[in-house]
Amino acid sequence: MKVLTEQPIRFATGGLVDPDEVNKAFLYAADALEDVSERRWQRTAVVLPYTVDCAVPYTQALSGDVLAYLFTAPWDCVVERGFLSGNITTGSTSALVVDVVDTVGGQIPAGCTSPFLSVGPVGPVAAEVFDRSAGSFRMLAGQTYQFSIKASPSFSTNRLDLILHLAVDRWASTPYPSFDPVLLTDANAADPGVVNGNKSALVIEAAKLTTVRGLSPMVCVKHNFNNATSVNALLFPIPRLRTPRAFQRVVRIDFVVVMATTAGTTVTCGLHNNGGTLLASAVANVAGVATATATTGPIAVVIDTTTTGITAIPTSDYSIRFSAGSAVNVLKAYATVWTEAR
Repeated sequence: MKVLTEQPIRFATGGLVDPDEVNKAFLYAADALEDVSERRWQRTAVVLPYTVDCAVPYTQALSGDVLAYLFTAPWDCVVERGFLSGNITTGSTSALVVDVVDTVGGQIPAGCTSPFLSVGPVGPVAAEVFDRSAGSFRMLAGQTYQFSIKASPSFSTNRLDLILHLAVDRWASTPYPSFDPVLLTDANAADPGVVNGNKSALVIEAAKLTTVRGLSPMVCVKHNFNNATSVNALLFPIPRLRTPRAFQRVVRIDFVVVMATTAGTTVTCGLHNNGGTLLASAVANVAGVATATATTGPIAVVIDTTTTGITAIPTSDYSIRFSAGSAVNVLKAYATVWTEAR
């Protein structure tokens, strides 16, 4: 390629720019956009504990819903690896396994093994156990998946954590940016339409970066509580992340409640700022069913420090708080909080 180095581009303002420099500017912009765009995956680790608040063991006597976690992926994501680590006792020759199915047809996701993870068997003496999944599988946007543990005829978890390494597709709902500038040559160096066309194309492609989603879930779990339980025992801090160039916001909360009775009551998961003000909530109505779900739907709550603090948590933290509407005991409640750092 040869440009007219002796025929600079003249702008309406009277300024002159060498065509070589214009080409370099657009090529640099194309490289920068490609570099940012290729960071496709947002990776994070999610811990699903199978021990009652790090104290009481899980056993086969618990209801099936207590022995399971429901996980809904608002955006396409991949379970790259699963890990099962803990200390268990099983009183039989049966291994303790983790199974994964979707809740629509009870199907195992494509690429997921059956069982997903397996440890043991071990005898009546507690033993350290560990397993890693053999492959990865995709969780589809909007679909709910159940991760459950089981062993026969008995088991007890002194400590057991299911750890999922997730990769969320940042470009799942946004067209991938692509900018291929038209370079100036002898034939078009004096054509302002070429420069304007490159500029317009770059603006359109760069704007796609404002809608890309870098999402990470965190799971808050609490067992055995009611309306008499201390507020502080039902509180989960969300650390603040805000700088002049980046911020964090909560974009969705999915809430699941498991009870031993179908008696009508409500259990609330609330997102509060660091002044205690309720910003969003998901209310599970446990009436006629033992397990109820709720969601905030799409929200956009920026984590900042615009209000005064309270003594229960650091002044820079927001919080997730559970509350029960009656004295009926909640066996298990957990919230999947999706946050986005931008």
